[in-house]
Amino acid sequence: MSKEKVAKQMFLVVLGQVIIGIGLSFIIFADLGIDAFGVFHSGVANTFNISFGAAMFYESLLALVVIFFVDKKYINFATVVSLFLVGFTADLAGLALNSIMPDNLGFISNLIIVFVGTFILSVGLNFYVLAGLGVGALDAVAEIITDKSRFEYKVVKMGNDLFFLGIGFLLGGKVGIATILTAFTMGPTIQFVRERVSQPIKNWIS
Repeated sequence: MSKEKVAKQMFLVVLGQVIIGIGLSFIIFADLGIDAFGVFHSGVANTFNISFGAAMFYESLLALVVIFFVDKKYINFATVVSLFLVGFTADLAGLALNSIMPDNLGFISNLIIVFVGTFILSVGLNFYVLAGLGVGALDAVAEIITDKSRFEYKVVKMGNDLFFLGIGFLLGGKVGIATILTAFTMGPTIQFVRERVSQPIKNWIS
């Protein structure tokens, strides 16, 4: 494997994670609820009386152990980067949005922002996954099931998000309209984007 190819892959991982953070900041800014994984994180944090960040960290560690025994190919550079870069980017992008966007935009405007954030997040996820340097611990669940089954990614992702959303809700996580919307639209949006960027990305890397 050439150094140029690896450099391109690493660039896509970092770029993808930054884009995910930006997309997430849009969803958070709309203040209509967090995504399905966010509900799961908050539910775990509530149950064990730990911080949101600590819940994410321990969940990722547990998921990594399981993924290691299921299929180690999903653990790589992107797995480590995802632990830090998304949250940091989301915080910075959130500060920028709060400084330039007016308050009290209204429900419809915030709903549009949620859909924009979902699309941006989907682009970022495809960039870093298609780079071929592993995936984040929780993102790996849908990727593994899709690879090892006959189901389309959009169906697997939707089921995966609803599962974690349900567990998070039962553990006391807060659910909003954006939570429901992203749970049903994230998978189809990611697959829609993937079908259009997969080959160009592979060509560019090669």
